[in-house]
Amino acid sequence: MATGRTISAKELTLRDAEILKVCLNLSKEYTSLIEGKESQVSYFETWAKVNLSRDAGAGRGGAKIQRDALCTRGRTDKAPYSNRNLRWHPLVVASSCPKFAKPIEKIEIHQLNGENVLKFFVKTQKKVVSFNSEQTHQISETFAVLPEHWEPHHEELKSWSDDDWTRNSCLISANEACTQVDAIETFVALNASILVANYGVKISKVSETTRRILLKSNQLSIYGDKLASILADNSLYVCPICKNGLDFTLDIFRDDERSPSWKPGWKENKQSEGDDHSPQVMHVNPLSELEIRHNSSNVRYGHRWCNITMTDHSLEETLRFMRYIVGRHE
Repeated sequence: MATGRTISAKELTLRDAEILKVCLNLSKEYTSLIEGKESQVSYFETWAKVNLSRDAGAGRGGAKIQRDALCTRGRTDKAPYSNRNLRWHPLVVASSCPKFAKPIEKIEIHQLNGENVLKFFVKTQKKVVSFNSEQTHQISETFAVLPEHWEPHHEELKSWSDDDWTRNSCLISANEACTQVDAIETFVALNASILVANYGVKISKVSETTRRILLKSNQLSIYGDKLASILADNSLYVCPICKNGLDFTLDIFRDDERSPSWKPGWKENKQSEGDDHSPQVMHVNPLSELEIRHNSSNVRYGHRWCNITMTDHSLEETLRFMRYIVGRHE
């Protein structure tokens, strides 16, 4: 299976670097809004730190909001998925062509220094250009790789080793994709939700800081008007399912304490990430290959238990199912 960091993790286009630096500047200024040095360090290291790479850095180089807002999920399939990549990566894979992308022309498999390498051919400005797997981040528009492009290579790909897949982990799933504008707006929204709910920062301070940093970065004209309405949305500061604040523990719903389980002492303990109330990124409406749904109106933080309950269903579907279950038991 594909393992390790996404290929070309440290290779950023000028636009990629610009966006990540804006996010880093926002994170630093958001951190300064929190009272107390210890709380500031906790917020920056856990939530706000930004690593200037395509995949949020090795290990925990970048913090949770970068991973949730700007990067795709980690993938280790026998497939060309990136193990985290920027959500505006220009090459996506889908079962049918999304509205926001154009189909590629074809795929070829080449030998480069004795190793299998995927090559993608795209038509841009009436000219067909090819990109090796490690070059795909350089494509200037969004293109989709569809089932018909893979079909001629099925038999050969069946025999690929884990090393082959790792070397070619250069695509993101279309349902996780978003534009660069969506990424920054989501980054701001998720930061705001944690700052207000967990650290008691006033939303007016978050809004003022956001405008100032975007103005300084020459980005305000792109994001300014919409961000004001995003930050004014009260749904941003509560869990979409239970409607309680993100600091609500859900302890009242457990009859007994959580049973302990052994963890290797030589590994980082991530036990708290499995707590019922741990904030997890949620999509109010399920992600779709056909249209972008990773955006500030659809992405929220919610409790882990609530998120698991929702799985990949919409909020309406989840509530309808809950009503049915309650009716069956009562």
